[in-house]
Amino acid sequence: MSSIIWHFGVLLLLIPTEFCLCSPSSAYTLMYQESKKLRTYSNYHNIGLFHFPVQSEVNIMCMVFTQLVSDVKNCDAIDLTVEIHQGSFPVVNPDGSSFPDNTYLRPSEVDQQSMKSNMTLVFDNPTPGYWFLGAYIKSDGNDRIKQEGLGKDCEYGIEVQMLSILEADITTLIDSALVEDSLDAARNATMFRYFVAPTIGSIKFMVSGCHVKHQDGKIDEACPLNITTRANALPMNVGSVYCNSSAVKDDGECQIDVQYPETKVWYYLLVEVSQQIPVNQTVIFNITLQATVCQNNKYYTNYEADGYSASRTDVKMFKDIMDLYLYNVQYEVSSSDDLDTGGMQCPEVIQLESHDLSSIFNIAFYGTTGNGTNLYQFSFEKPLITSLEVRPFIDIGGTLKIYAGIFDTEMNSTDALSIKLCLHRNTLPPITDDGEIDCPSENILYLNNTDLEDTWFVPFPESGTWYISASAQCDDDDDEMDCEGDIFLILDIHLIPCINDCGEYGTCHVGYDAGLSYAYCTCKNDYRGWGCTDDSEAWSRTYFLVQVLLLTLSNLFFIPSIILAIYRRFFPEAVVYFCTMFFSTFYHACDAGNFCIMDYNTHQYCDFYASFMAIFCTLLCMAKLPDSLKQTFTMLAVFGITVGVNYNRFSLWAALVPTVTGLVIVIVSWSYQCRRLKACYPSKKLWLTRLLPGLCLAGIGFLLYALLEKEDNYQYIHSIWHAFMAVGILFLLPTQTKKNDEHEFHMAELMDISTIHAELVENESPDY
Repeated sequence: MSSIIWHFGVLLLLIPTEFCLCSPSSAYTLMYQESKKLRTYSNYHNIGLFHFPVQSEVNIMCMVFTQLVSDVKNCDAIDLTVEIHQGSFPVVNPDGSSFPDNTYLRPSEVDQQSMKSNMTLVFDNPTPGYWFLGAYIKSDGNDRIKQEGLGKDCEYGIEVQMLSILEADITTLIDSALVEDSLDAARNATMFRYFVAPTIGSIKFMVSGCHVKHQDGKIDEACPLNITTRANALPMNVGSVYCNSSAVKDDGECQIDVQYPETKVWYYLLVEVSQQIPVNQTVIFNITLQATVCQNNKYYTNYEADGYSASRTDVKMFKDIMDLYLYNVQYEVSSSDDLDTGGMQCPEVIQLESHDLSSIFNIAFYGTTGNGTNLYQFSFEKPLITSLEVRPFIDIGGTLKIYAGIFDTEMNSTDALSIKLCLHRNTLPPITDDGEIDCPSENILYLNNTDLEDTWFVPFPESGTWYISASAQCDDDDDEMDCEGDIFLILDIHLIPCINDCGEYGTCHVGYDAGLSYAYCTCKNDYRGWGCTDDSEAWSRTYFLVQVLLLTLSNLFFIPSIILAIYRRFFPEAVVYFCTMFFSTFYHACDAGNFCIMDYNTHQYCDFYASFMAIFCTLLCMAKLPDSLKQTFTMLAVFGITVGVNYNRFSLWAALVPTVTGLVIVIVSWSYQCRRLKACYPSKKLWLTRLLPGLCLAGIGFLLYALLEKEDNYQYIHSIWHAFMAVGILFLLPTQTKKNDEHEFHMAELMDISTIHAELVENESPDY
């Protein structure tokens, strides 16, 4: 059987631009490559995570996926699922289970895209930064518990290649500077960019002097242009402004006005012709950018305190961004003298400081006014806006928890009061003239007189600046209602590992994959969902009790075996049977009912180890061997089974090796006795009354355990396995011959083959 060679790391290669059908006119293509082994999804830890840096100003990005199979001849191709998200890990939900209440989910770039062979995805003008990809195998609905090593062991993996083509020709704009440009049949589009400093409150892109010039000198006043802008990435055609006769203002300008733009990033402007231009015509136009500075925004106080000035910090800020995105570009930025000095009134934003607590994904965010606080004051006319920073890689694997509650108000009554909270990333939320937040419905959390508090969860928040805003509304239909006064709001924001610590039916874990850390839930009792809150397929209370009682009480069948082993003077074996009963009982109590006296992994290890030791020790008792050889084989088993269980306790070989080894020892010793006695050993009567029934019980129990166990019958089949193995010991455990106290062996005699031969003939080991 061939095997997959799993590659780790990132390769940077130059390849032909014809790959992925990319434009041959582009400058160059970068490639990142990585492959991983995949597993069937049961929780987030089964996902193979990839992360790729996407440079700024990428025109086309291709992702090529290749399915890897361990044995191409004997293993069929299966459906693999990939999900892609920009800025953080994808929040996957393969089984369609429900999320906890007030969970805020963001759409992914690719959501549950299945592939059975190879697949290529093409992205136009992707957002720069780190993109994260999660790949996994969906469950096929077959709930049979398959033992490793039984049947075909097919392993699957995925190789991901990412190629990006950069835009080569971009003109940098300077505030208030006029740029003349033209388009024709050969060049029908052009790109501009402007870096937005932290103090900018609005930017305006203006097209003026637009006209069509014919080759014979004739001037046409038409303006067949489309202009599109976008923050931090090359523009798409969505949201274009058409610079035609209806769009051009009286002053001859066609413009795009961006209020409260995303700061510390490039804004890109795409200018393209809206119709085919004849070869003898040229569209001539001017581009002007006007930036307005915020004069009253408390958000910028920290920059000023650090000695901020637009003339020297714009360059520093841009270099920081270049370091983040891992590339160097020639650039120009405007100075403070070029900016509009008129200024504008911008919303006040309260920056929240992060305070790392004791453990991973445990961060509290507090206001910067005075001592750390989570109590904020605002009014009906002036909304509350706070901001916090989610760090890349460090914070994105947790859950952002936002608690809001009305603490106090100066109104005469709170019956007419309602508060709308809005969540935005990287840009301020739109604010209407009357002070309300114009927020998309999916981003809103309401508080009113019936619900004075609520909590919001954002799993795997993307890195960047998050704005949490609150505006108050008042039902002032009643003339006696006082809708004037301040409102005090408790806004408690934390980064936590899991939603509500996975609730009553789940456990929160922290996983690691190639340097990436993330928190996830493992659910029990067939609860599902991101926070183990979906009870649509959960066990009933009766079913839960039946499962726990069957799996634990079935181990009491070992009590007769323990008593019999003590009665027949097999004291070491009695200890092994007791440990098997003890550890199996508490392992299943921990696994099924969460009644744990040790950590789960220790419970599981002890259960597997004691079971395999019980099988080997029983077979060793059945063999007619001298005590010295029995002790030697026992010690070899102690170390051998320890290694096997620690290496892979779920493999069929972990159980088969001690079982087959014990059977070989039994067969060899019995064959020797048959040859010596020249008769069947043990006798036919013992074979019929004890050995065959015992071996049948053990064999049937082993077959049930290996072949018929399923998720829905596990408690029944596994309990029968416990009973069959314990009862089988009663049949297989031999009788003990009387001890001859005068029979002793010295260490020197043990080295002599003739001594071992004499002991095999006249030993006092168990006899049937």
